[in-house]
Amino acid sequence: MSFLRHPHLSGDSLVLVAEDDLWTAPVEGGRAHRLTADAVPVTAPRLAPDGGAVAFASRRDGAPEVYRVDADGGTPTRLTWWGDAATRAAGWTPGGEVVALSAHEDATSRLWAYAVPATGGAPRLLPHGTLTALAHQPGGPAVLTQVEGGRDAAHWKRYRGGRAGRLWLDATGSGEFRRILADLAGQLECPMIVEDGTGPRLAFVSDHEGWGNVYSVPLADPGTDLRRHTDHGAVGGTGFAARHASTDGRRIVYESAGEIFLLDDLSAASQPRRIDVRTGGPQRAREPFRASLPGDLGPIRPDRTGRAGIVAVRGTVHRLTHRDGPARALLAEPGVRARLAHPLGTRRAVWVDDATGEDAVVVAPLDPHAPAAPERARYADGAVGRVLELAPAPDGSAVALATHDGRLLVLHTGADPAPEPVPGPDDRPADGVVGDAAPDRAVGELRELHRGTAGEPSDVSWSPDSAWLAWCDPTPEGLSRIVLTRVADGEHAEVTPARFHDSDPVFTADGRHLAFLSRRVFDPSYDEHSFDLAFGTGWKPFLVPLAARTPSPFGAGPDGRPVDPADEGPDDPPATPPTPPAPPEPGGGPGPDGDTAGDDAGRVVATAAGARAHTGRGVSLWVRQAAASSGSGLLTVGGL
Repeated sequence: MSFLRHPHLSGDSLVLVAEDDLWTAPVEGGRAHRLTADAVPVTAPRLAPDGGAVAFASRRDGAPEVYRVDADGGTPTRLTWWGDAATRAAGWTPGGEVVALSAHEDATSRLWAYAVPATGGAPRLLPHGTLTALAHQPGGPAVLTQVEGGRDAAHWKRYRGGRAGRLWLDATGSGEFRRILADLAGQLECPMIVEDGTGPRLAFVSDHEGWGNVYSVPLADPGTDLRRHTDHGAVGGTGFAARHASTDGRRIVYESAGEIFLLDDLSAASQPRRIDVRTGGPQRAREPFRASLPGDLGPIRPDRTGRAGIVAVRGTVHRLTHRDGPARALLAEPGVRARLAHPLGTRRAVWVDDATGEDAVVVAPLDPHAPAAPERARYADGAVGRVLELAPAPDGSAVALATHDGRLLVLHTGADPAPEPVPGPDDRPADGVVGDAAPDRAVGELRELHRGTAGEPSDVSWSPDSAWLAWCDPTPEGLSRIVLTRVADGEHAEVTPARFHDSDPVFTADGRHLAFLSRRVFDPSYDEHSFDLAFGTGWKPFLVPLAARTPSPFGAGPDGRPVDPADEGPDDPPATPPTPPAPPEPGGGPGPDGDTAGDDAGRVVATAAGARAHTGRGVSLWVRQAAASSGSGLLTVGGL
């Protein structure tokens, strides 16, 4: 079934929009037939009072313009040449001209009403001022206009600001308008004048009671006898608002949830009835939806083997192999939106979803059908607010969360079974922050490590041994600093003072240094174009040792650097880079993570801060997009 919109009726005929085309059907329902086959957006069709023609707005020639087509079909006749994006049809004048609304001559984009000859010709400006909708009394002098609220109320439900729709009435046709129904605190739209058995009534759509419904008041005294003719949103009614109401002067037709409803009159006992309209031809709405890239594909997070990754696609979570292997859906449930999906250790994935209405952290096995695979588990349901960042620990024992209320949290998820130890090629004495592993904690335990007052923590990164967190802490002055936090006891150590913009901290693979980006370089140079001093890109990568005895890999020493591994001392950087371990065999576990011995936290020293980097042993790679005005980027590779 197609989604039916913008209905209008006259006599026994009904016109509507479906599948971006214009259709006609009997008022009593049945098979609908196409009037256009342009497959371009069509809006607000209006049947002539005699039912012989239809005026509508279409983008068939580019910008929206007003067209007329015979009710029996044929080639549409273009009536306007304004090139204005707000142009649309608004009905017919009592004299048989098409009413069109456009802002083509208004510098403030306000709409004006024009009468356009139905056979083509010069438009005539109507003397009603700026408006967003217009209605004439059938056979009478009254003119009803809507000012403001030109956007469909379904787009800004229960809006009560100054741009809400207001109704103005000229009851005698003198050109003097007065505002009516000013005491209704809601969005008023779709003004109509309908002849009733007891006299003409003003009908309109309003959401002043919470849901968009059709109401009416007497034309002679609009402040009395307010009637509600539909019950959308009420107990037993549909949960969708009434939209796009229109009239032929006796009956009202409108859309709700893609279906068409008819009010035969405006008596107190009147009830809407659904019109069963069936469109013929192929149903394009039933075609499979094809996701667009990269808009619908989230970041791909590779696992530690590099052979597969976790990705979120339009609220679902999938495990993708990086060659021609299969893909596995880890979460694909209607009504559930997942995000921030990551691999967790070697056998699990973690993400945040809203299956119960609140954010919760979900841990799921990569293969739920494997022997002894754990069940999918939800943690901290409703206790984390809105999660802005999620960072899993390298060993899979915990995840760090940055939330919208300024908290830095750690959720303990339980570690994966330890792989068989593989001897590493680097047996130098370790120093720095590695080796301070947190004690075992209960699975599902949620701990708060920090609560900020100047903003949300960001750029959370784990140390290789899963014992420390590096993160960016905003300050009230609008700057930021890098902080190290020991997960075991929540102790903080300031890496950089809050004097600059420091961001994106990341540990090197051996855990001895912290790399980061900082906007702290202000060295001017002469500009070749403006012939004046200018500042180049201030963002640059920095590196800081994490222990007092760790030498800088870029610093000079009095004895020079060793050129042969035999000359290396215990505190010297290696003369040659260590040989990386062989990649794991297909189906095997991940390779080693580097050194894991450590030093105590009392020797953490530094005055610099971090960079979101992709790190390997001995090399860090930073990528930062420069300011939007420059359109350039910064790519730096530094040997560590």
